[in-house]
Amino acid sequence: MRVIGNDSGFTLVELLISTIIMSMIVLALTGGQRFAVRAWESQEHQIEREADLGAIQNALRQMLISGREFQGDDSALSWVGALPQGLNRGGLYDIQLKTDEDRLVMVWRPHFKGPAAPVDPTTEVLAKGVQDFDLAYYTAGLIGQAGAGDSPSATITEQWQQSVTDKAKPPALIKISLGLTQGRWQPLIVAPMLDAPLGAAPGAPAGQNPVGPNGPTAPGQSPGQPQANP
Repeated sequence: MRVIGNDSGFTLVELLISTIIMSMIVLALTGGQRFAVRAWESQEHQIEREADLGAIQNALRQMLISGREFQGDDSALSWVGALPQGLNRGGLYDIQLKTDEDRLVMVWRPHFKGPAAPVDPTTEVLAKGVQDFDLAYYTAGLIGQAGAGDSPSATITEQWQQSVTDKAKPPALIKISLGLTQGRWQPLIVAPMLDAPLGAAPGAPAGQNPVGPNGPTAPGQSPGQPQANP
């Protein structure tokens, strides 16, 4: 009598189960790869947007630091200044920063005094997807005198305001806040008088001493200190 041994191998059910498992593993690996590619592309786009916003902030900082004759409120700011060096345009320009629908735009035209042919303004879109735009101005000024005897002292008020109207006296600080649908805008704070001579009063010509409660102060004398008799 011959005994027939069991042949080794896989049944059809086992092959089907193995095929299904391998397909699931391949799909999982492919999905993970696609997710990694999308995440990488999204990160690259985010870096590009932040780099663009950083370049815009640097350009605005340069223009505001060297600007003058500031006028504005919480939604728009106008001043006279030079354009960024990258535009390769010399001279002074009337510049305005504002929003147009959901875009942050800068509008400029050559600054002319006296009669001249009108020039169409140029509009440049700085950012899109703007949800919130706010301007604030930090000012400091004398509001009165307090004290008695021969040593009066000036009272100084410092606060953030929603408007600036005195062209001859630029604000100490300008803050630009912006909310975007995509990208992150860190509040930009600029000191327009950063390049002014040390000790010069806001809006005063170079070389002019600041004015204290007792009149123009002498070199080396702080505002509010009585002048020494000759």
